[in-house]
Amino acid sequence: MIEVANSYVSQREISRDYRRDVLRCAESMRDAGVTPSTIRDSVFNRWLLGLRSASYTRSKARVMGLTLWRHSIDLGLTTQGIGRIATVKRIFPPPVAWSAEELSRLLDYVSHIDGVYKQRHPRRVYWRAWVLLGYESGLRMSDLHDLRVSSVRGSRLWTTANKTGVPISKRLSPDCAAAVEDLAARGDGQTIFKWLVCSDRTTLYFKELCREAGVNGTSKYLRRSGATHVEIVQPGSARAFLGHKSIGLAEKHYIDATLLPDRTPSPPPIISQRTKSGRALSSASLP
Repeated sequence: MIEVANSYVSQREISRDYRRDVLRCAESMRDAGVTPSTIRDSVFNRWLLGLRSASYTRSKARVMGLTLWRHSIDLGLTTQGIGRIATVKRIFPPPVAWSAEELSRLLDYVSHIDGVYKQRHPRRVYWRAWVLLGYESGLRMSDLHDLRVSSVRGSRLWTTANKTGVPISKRLSPDCAAAVEDLAARGDGQTIFKWLVCSDRTTLYFKELCREAGVNGTSKYLRRSGATHVEIVQPGSARAFLGHKSIGLAEKHYIDATLLPDRTPSPPPIISQRTKSGRALSSASLP
């Protein structure tokens, strides 16, 4: 299936991440013995149901696997049609974002770390810009890492989302603009982040920094946190902040409802106050 996948991605304008996912899916199918010559419902279902991953990941694998099967038919590598394919229930975990206290703690930590990259560039310069820009722009990690110097002019940012093709424009805080300018001035004059640390290492390093700072999460949390805090300040604005075309995606995948207390109904606590004798006050006596 590797040849099929290479043919598929070479004929389409797709994002780097999607290309990677398709090729990984093809490798998984190959390792399970799923090839254009052996593919059929039973073989495909055995591969799909044997994947040891979360339901959401298996659901994506199902879609990509069927895409490669159809492309095999288009290439004339198989005449086996698609029949009864196992379904995968997609279970979406509730979005989790960082609170203001966690964001402050993370920023303070990365702003004071020691060490350098490429023998001269302080790590804190890279990560301070990464945290501030990732949070304030709400860009996907791939778009953030690929961001070009020409896309930022002082406090103004313009770019286009690779995944959707939607134009994105942002206004940055003075602190964020200064951090980005500091990092960009040290680089190759073309990219802001890519010239110093590659995408894979950025993912790995940042996860480690989060753990050291005492916060759980990855770079994805920056986008979620930006969307959540935008929603706190201006309800209904997260969709525009994220650049979504579809209604409901922000609430489903990005907004942490636990940080929006005014919009998360909660019953009054059972034990909110107690008398000196230790008995709970009656509901009539509660404020």
